[in-house]
Parts: sequence; C-alpha cells; structure tokens
Amino acid sequence: DAEQYAYQFIHTDNPSQLTGNMTFDVIIGNPPYQLSFGIEGANSSNAKSIYNLFVEQAMRLEPRYLCMITPSRWTTKTSQGIPVDWVDKMLNCNQIRIMHDFIDSKMCFPGVGIEGGVSYFLWEKAYNGKCQYHLHMNNDVSHLRIDYLNSMNSGILIRDPKAVEIVEKISIVEGEYYSNIANNFSGLV
Repeated sequence: DAEQYAYQFIHTDNPSQLTGNMTFDVIIGNPPYQLSFGIEGANSSNAKSIYNLFVEQAMRLEPRYLCMITPSRWTTKTSQGIPVDWVDKMLNCNQIRIMHDFIDSKMCFPGVGIEGGVSYFLWEKAYNGKCQYHLHMNNDVSHLRIDYLNSMNSGILIRDPKAVEIVEKISIVEGEYYSNIANNFSGLV
C-alpha cells in the first residue's frame, strides 16, 4: 500500500489524470531506480527495477523534451525486471538525440556505486535521427559516436568503441550474422 501511494505516477494507465489539463514542454527527472521488497535491510538483489516505469509514464504525458538519468544497464539488457520489449522500443525509437553514458556511476554520484554505470538522455518528441552518444570512460577519457543506438541491429547498445569496430569488421565478413543472433536471443532475455 505504501508503495502504491508513494509512486502513484506509475500506477495509472493515464498519467494526465494526475496532472489535470497541464501540458509539459520539458520533463526532467532522476526517478527512483528500484523498489526493495522482501526482507527488511536486504541487499539490492531483493529489489525490482522501476525507473523504466517512470520513463514510460513521462513519455505518455507527451512532452516536447524528456531528460532522465537512469542506470545504464537497460541499454545492454542486463537489468532484471526491465521488459525486453521496453528496451527494444527505447533503442529503436530514434528519438534520443543525445546520451551521456558514464561507465563509473561515481562520476555523476560520488560515493554511490551503481553497477554498469549511469546515463542521461535527451529524448525529443519531434526528433527522428541519429544519437550523439558520449561514452565517459573516466574523467579524462570520453568517446563521441553519432549513430543510431541500435545501429548494428544487435538488440543492445554496444558501448565500447573498440567493440563497435570489431563488430563492424565481423559484419563485413558475416553479413547479418549478429542481428540474426540478437533476434533469436532477445526472446530468451
């Protein structure tokens, strides 16, 4: 009961019911990443990811711009509790204009360890194109790639620029090999 009261926003099919006639040009957020359940004081393995629900509801409000910071795990389908179809929708929507991905979450949140890092993105309702993807390896090293998030049809965001080069070289020889594997694998995740 307390969870439903605290997160009323994610428990409605129509989030505009909570906002009335308001319209939003911009929504910016750092949603709660997970909901703990089970044993009091248990570790994070007794938690369910919920940030995707906040992102989804914010999109239903149809803002012109949406900016959220979330764990980066969703981009590689390694986040438990995040539906695969939600990840596919996000990676293939081509409405994410800019994404900054931090391998080490402490670069954004000193003293807080979030496995897989964190990322923030700018989603634009009227945009349909390539993403300016910035990978921050540490405070001194970052990489910029301008491409679709799912450019190789792998079903995940290939974060490391060296891995992108390797997959591109393999794709020249093997063709659609990786996209066929990803399509077969995505149903298993």
